Formats: sequence, C-alpha cells, structure tokens
Amino acid sequence: MQLTRTLNSLVVAPEKTPATLTLDDILVDFPYLPVQTAVLGQGEDGYPVLFDLNDPRPGPLLVTAENGCGKTNLLKVVANSLARNNSHYDVQVSILSPKPEEWGEYGGVYPTWERAAGDQVVELAAIAEQRRWGRELGAAQVLLLDGLEQVKRWDDDPQIYFDWMLREGPAMGVWTIATVSPEESLSLGRLMTGFRTRLLGRVEAHSTARRLAQSDEGPQRAMTGVGKFSVQIGGSWLAFQAPLA
Repeated sequence: MQLTRTLNSLVVAPEKTPATLTLDDILVDFPYLPVQTAVLGQGEDGYPVLFDLNDPRPGPLLVTAENGCGKTNLLKVVANSLARNNSHYDVQVSILSPKPEEWGEYGGVYPTWERAAGDQVVELAAIAEQRRWGRELGAAQVLLLDGLEQVKRWDDDPQIYFDWMLREGPAMGVWTIATVSPEESLSLGRLMTGFRTRLLGRVEAHSTARRLAQSDEGPQRAMTGVGKFSVQIGGSWLAFQAPLA
C-alpha cells in the first residue's frame, strides 16, 4: 500500500461540501490521527486521506494541477496538519516558495530565489546522509517546494543535493513534497522521474494527464474542481477533496 487510506477505528465524518470543507472539520471529526502523519484531504467516503511519514514506499510526492486549482493550498494543509498533530521533536517542516508572502506567519519559509533556499536543501541532504550512518536521528524532515521549476534556477550544488535527496531521503525520514503546473512539467525532464507518487488535479490536456499519471490508465474521471485531486494507491485511483487550510 502506498499511502495510508483509512483508520478503521474512527467514525464516519459528517458530509461537507467541497466549498466549505476545512482542515478543522477533518481534525475535529478525526482527532486521534497517528504521530508523523499528514492530512492530504477527505475521500468520497468521508474518511481522511493520510500520508504516513514512517513509510518510505511512496517516495517524494508531486502535486500537479492547472494554476488556481489548489496546489499551494494542499501544501498548506500538509504544513498545518503536521504542525497541529506533532511536536517539533516529531516533525520539522521547511517551505521554499517563490511567493513567501502567501505563507503569512508560517515559520521556516525561504524565498526560492535566495541562496538560503539552496542552503536549506543542502542541510536536509546532509541530515539524510548522516542518518544513513546511524547519526542525526530525530524528527522527520519535510521539505515543501512550491514550484518544482524553481530548482533549475539554483546553483549546481543544491540541484545535485536535491536530486540525491529525492532518491535517498524518504528511507532516512527526509521527505519532499513539491508542486508543478502541467505546463511547467513539460520542461523538467529528469527532475520529474524522482517523484513516484503523483497527486493529480485538473489537467486540461489529456496527453499531459496521461504522462503525469505515468500510465495510459490514469484516473477514470478528470478532476475538475478547485482542490480536487486523485492519487494512485495500489492499482486504483482514489479521488479526494483537499480542505481549506
């Protein structure tokens, strides 16, 4: 199984319309989520879709959808759910964004055009490397990158470390969750191959959707609304609604 799907001991949440579903709704209805688990959204059955930071099998996550369809909001949902359900000793989140003003009072936000963003990537890769040798154990590290295309603008060293971290990081508790628009994804080549798990939102071009899904058998129905995504778990696609962060 690639992503944690349901927690069988929990009650079914009351229905919320996509326009009014918030992260608070999910956390109130499901107050006992496991430590080191992030909320991605709510499935059509009312259960939360969760991302387990203790299971490296999904690898890095790539969120892709047309502009304005909820990619940045989904990163904020991840950041907020981790902050509210974990201590600083359990999970630490770093955020790289070309628009840091959109993140308000979030801590650990680095503008992607500044050297500090690349330095943060190098630091996280160093943590992963130390853990390979049994050192630097501790909190899970989560890097949220809003705009995968920003990597191309970094110096060579951060790009090399980023590529290495995509391959080796999850097994060491160092995770990357990035966003990209379908249009930008066309020019990213090898960077795209580092993301085994894709969260697909609205994609206008069918050929691009199939390529992003890494299969001719993508989601059976297109995701058309804001905040609607689909992720492959096992051999099937699961649709879910990302809440308002």
